[in-house]
Amino acid sequence: MVEFAAFRAGTRQTSGCCPLNCTHVWNYEQSLANLWPVLEQTMRDVDLGAGQQVTPLGRLMSRTNVPLNLRPAWMYWENYDTGLDQTSVCVDGEMGSVLKLYREVRMGASVDWFNQMWPNAKLIMARWMNFNDQGDGTMKIAQPSTYDRPLYGVNTFIGSLYLCGLRAAEEMAKLDNDEDLAAKYHARYELGRTSLDTKCFINGQWYTQQVDPEAQLQLVSTATFVDCLLGQWWGYILQLGDILPRDHCQSTVQNIFARNHRDSFIPATQSPRKFYDQRDSGMVIAAWPEGDLPADRLRYSTECAWTGLSHYFAGLCIYLDQVDIGLEILKNARYCYDGTRRNPWNEIECGDHYSRPMSAFQLFAAASGITWTQLLGEALQVTFKPRIGPTNFQGFYNLPGCWGQYTQTASLDFMSGQASISIGWGTLGISQLWVPFQNGDSEKITVTTGSEGKLVVLERAEVVGEYLKLYFPQPVSINVVTSPLTVKLTTTPP
Repeated sequence: MVEFAAFRAGTRQTSGCCPLNCTHVWNYEQSLANLWPVLEQTMRDVDLGAGQQVTPLGRLMSRTNVPLNLRPAWMYWENYDTGLDQTSVCVDGEMGSVLKLYREVRMGASVDWFNQMWPNAKLIMARWMNFNDQGDGTMKIAQPSTYDRPLYGVNTFIGSLYLCGLRAAEEMAKLDNDEDLAAKYHARYELGRTSLDTKCFINGQWYTQQVDPEAQLQLVSTATFVDCLLGQWWGYILQLGDILPRDHCQSTVQNIFARNHRDSFIPATQSPRKFYDQRDSGMVIAAWPEGDLPADRLRYSTECAWTGLSHYFAGLCIYLDQVDIGLEILKNARYCYDGTRRNPWNEIECGDHYSRPMSAFQLFAAASGITWTQLLGEALQVTFKPRIGPTNFQGFYNLPGCWGQYTQTASLDFMSGQASISIGWGTLGISQLWVPFQNGDSEKITVTTGSEGKLVVLERAEVVGEYLKLYFPQPVSINVVTSPLTVKLTTTPP
């Protein structure tokens, strides 16, 4: 028997809201996949597997049809399709389901499970490439989204998700040993990256929307839009790197914060929902240059940024080395829910206990700079590069099969210090460890495990670029009892 999880995105006093694996809202949530990855896999089972949510044309319903043993709603649609502008299929949720599949693979999902999910993910990608895409890696058709309305014209909100999806699909095609398909995805990504950047970074400061003259409604147009780089955030989460030019992304987030930040809010100016008041600081979702405010603008765009958006955007800023901006956004978000006027355990949006704020979980990875690569067997190559307080850092991390704490102390010149990986649960097998002691001497290193400092044999150590890279002749396995794994770097030989 296969068990599935289906969740509402939020609750109300007498009912739920945004029901049942609402794909576009769960695009932001990251806690479940990192803390309970097997449970998260059941949500992919619903979206891409036995839940039958994908139509024969490669369209993914935005809300789960329940009970699952009923005929899916799409079977009642004419020709198994629905209007392109209908939010019964939200394109951000469609592409997010492809991204989430790759995330689950990286978090340890089995090959057999992947093989069951991959065909429908390929079907979604084929529809996007052959129907949604204009042929240059961008799209201007109706794009229903988490804003409960479709966007039109080329924009980086949907466009960056598509580019990230192409890169994720490329990596999954390689896992499936389909090099031809991987090359096809990569070629379209390269084409789309250039096209999207050319069309939307036209003012040299931030990404804007290329308005479709035949569909001038639900506009973002020239606004600085908090959600415009959601796909880039996903790119860093999935270790796919810079989906769009890094300097353009940095300029965009700087301008968004400068233009959208408010020291206080007037409820009357928020529409249609009023979340914050004069005592709150934060950002509005979209801010237009003076005189550019469109008459028909994207729904919710003049609301204050929901905490689910604030957490994602703060993480994106940290990934882009805009740490001060990211921390200011987080400080404001936490003040709004500090327990004095609002419940700190109930960050509201459409309803109570909303799921989007769980985008905050990825802040752990953004702060520690953790990345990893699966090597032969179960062993990992693990990298840490703290972006916050790198000379005295302590923070949570999680990897496939374990979680714990990483600590790092370093001299200001990063010639000496200590890095330590402790395990709070599970087991970590590690073949390579890279830590940011770029000015250290690879001859002056001691590596130990456990509280008694058992010496670990190194195959070699070398300083390459920003990292001190440690290679072990056999994978080092640590758990709750045998951790921490500690690296000590001194200015004198050990």
